[in-house]
Amino acid sequence: MIKDLEIDGKHYRYEIVRKRIKNIIARVDSNSIIRVSASRWVAEYEIINFLTRHVDWMDKSINQKEKRKKFQFENLKWVDGEVVQLLGKERRLSIVDSDIEKVDLDESFLYIYTQNHSNIKKQLENWMDQECAERFGQIMEKTSLVFTMGDRQIPRLKIKKLKTFWGSYSKKTNTITLNKLLITTDPKCIEYVMMHEWIHTIHYDHKAGFHKMFQELMPDYKARRKELEAQSIL
Repeated sequence: MIKDLEIDGKHYRYEIVRKRIKNIIARVDSNSIIRVSASRWVAEYEIINFLTRHVDWMDKSINQKEKRKKFQFENLKWVDGEVVQLLGKERRLSIVDSDIEKVDLDESFLYIYTQNHSNIKKQLENWMDQECAERFGQIMEKTSLVFTMGDRQIPRLKIKKLKTFWGSYSKKTNTITLNKLLITTDPKCIEYVMMHEWIHTIHYDHKAGFHKMFQELMPDYKARRKELEAQSIL
């Protein structure tokens, strides 16, 4: 249930999800709702106190989410000069009349060559699917080199658009699933999510063993996580 909260004259919306965890964890979703995870033993007034102490973080996170909304593909108008986010950088959309349909990018621009301007969104989505398959596949192969599989099979890679998380691992199907919107983030962030899911093939939770392995295999993983949070359009 989403509830209203007022702190120093500012209005916020929050929702509490009860989980088997020790600490209170909060995040801001794409609708600027504060999602709070807490044990069922934590009273709601304690959660309110927690949010009140972290009001500066909430304001910063909400402002970031609102800013990032304009980069979400469903909010774009697909016109020349619009700004899109790809591979962690803001690039200006350049629509070029051409008999040959293709998509290209450099440090500043995303070029869409086409004669059919009504099909630009579909053309870009197809290009993104190809880019995700190629880039994510390369990163998965690179990341797999640090794991000794033994008798275990290498996980299958699945790419799809997800609403609330960047990746997941299914032990049942031995599948790593990555969010296709990771293509909007820096390659280091993609590597971070891929490593996260690879470690879940050994450690299925986020206890000490998980973080110890993460630290050993990717010493800057916490910095990468912060960068992902800053770039996030979820």
